[in-house]
Amino acid sequence: MNTFNERRRAFSEYLTEMIDGRVLGLFRILFSIVLFWTVVSYLQMDLVHNMFVFPSVNFKYDGLTWLEPLSEGWMNGILYAMLVLSALMVVGVWFRWATWLYTLGFLYFFLLDTSLYNNHLYLYALLALMLTFTDAHKYLSLSKDKPGSLGIPRWQQWVFQLQFVIVYFYAGVVKLSEDWLFRQEPIRIIIGELPSDSIYKAFFKSEAGIYLFTYGGLILDLAAPLLLWYKPIRKWAVYIFIFFHFSNSRIFDDIGTFPFAMIASMLLFYEWSELLWLRRLFGETSQEGKKNPRQVIPVVKELPRLWLVYFFLQLLVPLRGFFLPNDLDWTLIGQRFSWRVKLDARVMTELAFEAHLVTGQVMPVEVTSFINTHQIRNLAYDPRAIRELAIGVQQAVMDQQGVPCKVKARIKVSRNGRPAQEFVDPTVDLATARYSPWEKLTWVRDFKK
Repeated sequence: MNTFNERRRAFSEYLTEMIDGRVLGLFRILFSIVLFWTVVSYLQMDLVHNMFVFPSVNFKYDGLTWLEPLSEGWMNGILYAMLVLSALMVVGVWFRWATWLYTLGFLYFFLLDTSLYNNHLYLYALLALMLTFTDAHKYLSLSKDKPGSLGIPRWQQWVFQLQFVIVYFYAGVVKLSEDWLFRQEPIRIIIGELPSDSIYKAFFKSEAGIYLFTYGGLILDLAAPLLLWYKPIRKWAVYIFIFFHFSNSRIFDDIGTFPFAMIASMLLFYEWSELLWLRRLFGETSQEGKKNPRQVIPVVKELPRLWLVYFFLQLLVPLRGFFLPNDLDWTLIGQRFSWRVKLDARVMTELAFEAHLVTGQVMPVEVTSFINTHQIRNLAYDPRAIRELAIGVQQAVMDQQGVPCKVKARIKVSRNGRPAQEFVDPTVDLATARYSPWEKLTWVRDFKK
């Protein structure tokens, strides 16, 4: 017991020891640029019109069915405001207000439709929220809130290290599956879809390249805590991580700025005194920028408890899918917010909705008149989206025809290169199908390996 208490006390002193805050300040700048560019990409793709004006159906998160899009003008206005807010975050001015408001705006768009879900966007929201509890704006900024002479307590930088390690580790754990370990899927499919002129295709399409990407990525994810926290190894491992993320940026076409945000995160595993190249860039001599003398300050009592709750949830939430009654890998119920990265490649080989009127008439449904192509892809992954589309179709038909109808669908999906199979029961009225994450969905076909 004494040994445990001593270690706990030593760890507490380690976290409250003062360090130079410029590393966190530099990460704030780089990450805020990523957030700025994310909004720019939303505006370039006309996200508001294509995702919230044209579609008559949006796929809701459980518990957020009340969240609705605003008018097109207001939503574009929010995006432009987020550009200004992220610019303020870059320079560190009005930082906490700017970060809070940006995070709220970001989450608003992110949570309006499940088709927009992406692990890296979820991570961006978490990181932005975490920054509001730090003094990152006091360093390398235009803020009038000057840094203290002692620096910042180490925990302000360490919590980001822990967040990234959790992402890596869970991304590795979920790869311990039959498809990843024995079939090298979906890597084989992803590599096969690389453009023919890609300089990476020749290598990665080879068996050696596929094995390196599959098993090398698995080992890198699982070993991340050791590789990034153990200093004798970290100075070499960081180059492997940088190469890994840069390669991802060339291979995957749907991850945007994520690889560059992850490369920027490597800074967080160092202290300023270790980054000699940065110190030289700032014109410091070898005697400057050294680690501050060991000085420990008390931290506000409520804050550590909040972090404990936060990281408890980060460790617990990714596990929920294993305890729900539906097949996690097939229905993906419990998949979001769990760092299940690049585990699935699906092709929808058949998609047909029909409205069966009480008069006996059967009307084919043009799905593209209700949802966009991005949402259509979501139908191959999420049976809840299929059900919500059916409800929207039913309402539209009743409004137009004035009579009740049933909505049925024939949907076949190929998962990770397997033969296509039925995703939902084509005889069921999907508009009235019962859904609860806590109950087995009888209208979803069982996955056949």
